[in-house]
Amino acid sequence: MCQSRGEKSNEADSTEAQPGMCPWSQTGRKQHWNLQQNFCYYIASPKIESRESQFHGLAWEQKLFGSEPRWTLEPDIVAIKQTIQSLRPSSTVEVVFLVQGAFNKIYNVSIDDEPFIMRIALPVDPCYKVVSEVATMDWVRRITSLPIPRVITYQASRDNLIGFEWMLMTKMPGRPVRDILQSLSFDVKARLVRELAVSSARLFQN
Repeated sequence: MCQSRGEKSNEADSTEAQPGMCPWSQTGRKQHWNLQQNFCYYIASPKIESRESQFHGLAWEQKLFGSEPRWTLEPDIVAIKQTIQSLRPSSTVEVVFLVQGAFNKIYNVSIDDEPFIMRIALPVDPCYKVVSEVATMDWVRRITSLPIPRVITYQASRDNLIGFEWMLMTKMPGRPVRDILQSLSFDVKARLVRELAVSSARLFQN
């Protein structure tokens, strides 16, 4: 079972989401502050959900080479904005849809003109998917020099205003490699490959 975070200590909370912890927003009873970022979130013990409610919004379509996930319920941008606004009540928040992947929808978020990313997850593996992704990102960022976004806070339960699991993270600067790969010189491409090879080797060593 995905466990919620314990009682608040007298020490300042870490400025990052803790791997394996599930901050539960909206319906919780314990209020926590990220002191450096001034984010507030709520936590509570997870509710036992029926199998049908756990996978609500997800359907599988049979394709030629297997099944593919499909969204049957769209996340509400108003709910996303309200959720982020609850973390920073005095801030100006803007939310715009960015892109959709196989299991996630990505939104550009602006909080007082500072860019962030909101990642809404399909319930393909309730609770464990988001918790695993948060832990993996933290691990990769700690043992490699790869530029990895920092998770501000996350929700590994559907028991929230958005109705899906989500994470809010910093937005990395730059452009997708696919957009500029053809224009890069051979030396730049070679350096990029070497950097990726070194980071991949580091992952296999741990």
